[in-house]
Amino acid sequence: MIIGNTGFQLSEKNNLCCIRKTILVFWQDVSQKLIFFPIGFLYLWIRYRNSEKVAEIKREHYENSYSVAGSILVLSGFGVVLFVLLSGFLIAAIYALFKHPPTAY
Repeated sequence: MIIGNTGFQLSEKNNLCCIRKTILVFWQDVSQKLIFFPIGFLYLWIRYRNSEKVAEIKREHYENSYSVAGSILVLSGFGVVLFVLLSGFLIAAIYALFKHPPTAY
């Protein structure tokens, strides 16, 4: 489809790309507001329990946003879980290697 006399052509691929970008931006906004904001709010208030201290920490470390605090907390948790799983896998592989060494055919 050609729009006007500019010769700019829209294809189905371009339309799908724009739709995907719109959905991605929408999901990022929803996830920040529905998931990370409450987690960051609860984390800061449980940890510091003082409105002035919470405001100071939020401003200095979390770009004055509860969503940033929540996303950092969630991603740090995923990092710890990933580290534990990979360490366990590595330990299991080393144990299996020493317990049952490879043999020649």
